[in-house]
Amino acid sequence: MKRKLRKSKTVDLKVIKGGRDKLENYPPSGKKPLFFLLLSLALFLLAQILIGYIWGIFGQKSIKTTLAGEGSIELTSSLSGLITFDEEIIFSPKPGFIYYLVDEGSRVPVGEELARISEFPLEESASKNEEEQGVGDYLLKFKDWFLKGDEVNKDSYLSLFPENEESVVINPRAGLVSFKFDGWEKFGPEAGFPYFTEEEFAGKPYQEQLMSSGEEVSRFSPLLRIINNYTWYFSAVFPVSSGEILAEKSQVVLYFSFAPESPVRGEQLEVRRDGGLLKITWAINQFAENFYSQRWCQAKVVYEQIEGTMIPRGTLIEKDGQKGIYLVDKGLISFCEVEIIGEKEDFYLIEDLESYEKVVLVLNPDKVKEGQRFSW
Repeated sequence: MKRKLRKSKTVDLKVIKGGRDKLENYPPSGKKPLFFLLLSLALFLLAQILIGYIWGIFGQKSIKTTLAGEGSIELTSSLSGLITFDEEIIFSPKPGFIYYLVDEGSRVPVGEELARISEFPLEESASKNEEEQGVGDYLLKFKDWFLKGDEVNKDSYLSLFPENEESVVINPRAGLVSFKFDGWEKFGPEAGFPYFTEEEFAGKPYQEQLMSSGEEVSRFSPLLRIINNYTWYFSAVFPVSSGEILAEKSQVVLYFSFAPESPVRGEQLEVRRDGGLLKITWAINQFAENFYSQRWCQAKVVYEQIEGTMIPRGTLIEKDGQKGIYLVDKGLISFCEVEIIGEKEDFYLIEDLESYEKVVLVLNPDKVKEGQRFSW
């Protein structure tokens, strides 16, 4: 059986112009709006961080930090008094002219030759009258010897050419040499210590004498002093009300006006109470520049040393009636109350603070707040 084929009909197709351009601009999915949202948020946060950082830099220009450190403060008292020594005056054994063989301030051992006493001056320092008198005496003696011949005895002949006899002064004890005398040599550990106020000392006769080579001396004239350079003494008078604490200290540190950079340690040797006055003598076993030539002088006595933590004055603030400081701990600023136990120049000494803590220098109080974050 045969099938009959149908004839196909021709269909005309037309292209309809659509919105291709519009379709291309339309997002294929919902991911792109989320991306833009996140990007905008990130940019906003970044801007906030940058603004905060820049603002912080300018805001923290008024905030600086420093490290607290260990320190101490000396409690002192200013005194005036007399320095005395264990010393011995060497006297001339005979009249004549003194010529020293040692220098001022030198230390000499026992048995050292200190000076020579000459019957006649060894230098051409005699006056013109003395020279003329000496020449006249010599000519008269020569005339008698020449005219009388053998009648002149041997002693007269020798007297024409007199010999200059000398005596040597030997050091009896070791110590420092000084050619100065002032009348205070009579005081010391053997004879007792002198106690005078500044007004009393000013009213005492005080005249310093200085011996030099070539001077004429009589027998028993003082030639020099030998000073024990290992121990010397400082005696002072001051009111009991201001010095009672010194009487309780067996040992102090002294800064003398003639050697302010050389502190020496003084051992309390004697304490006297006389009415409203306190009299103390300290023995000193340390060297200080030119100590052997001193008498009345000023001294700063350090009787106690306080230990603590030192902070600059610019770190101390007052908050709610309490004195304290701002500390930086893990980037945060916190207030810490402190107790001041001493002052020294531009610093405070405080308690209850660890060394090397970061302390804020409050240059502008309005810029520093407790709880503020600080970066450096």
